[in-house]
Amino acid sequence: MSGNGTSGEGTNGSPRGDRRREALLAELDRQLRTTQLDDISVADLTDAAGITRSAFYFYFDSKAAAVTVLLSSIQATAAKSNDMLVNSDGRFRSRVSTTLSRL
Repeated sequence: MSGNGTSGEGTNGSPRGDRRREALLAELDRQLRTTQLDDISVADLTDAAGITRSAFYFYFDSKAAAVTVLLSSIQATAAKSNDMLVNSDGRFRSRVSTTLSRL
């Protein structure tokens, strides 16, 4: 089990820990743009992020837990984007397109 449960939301409380966790999430996001999750290994993520495999498991119990954290951040951004949907030019298609581009 990781140092923080399955949510992946905790860090070791240091700025370095925050950077390592964010580097893993950024790399996961980058790789998911071109590769299916099943084809991405933890080793792929940690090698590309320059972080040890054990560090990955400190922050996340699994790839699925890391994806959940990544999706949570997208959901939070989408919630903030509600203003884009409401306060736009009034055209639905334009509002949705603008919101998706920003996400």
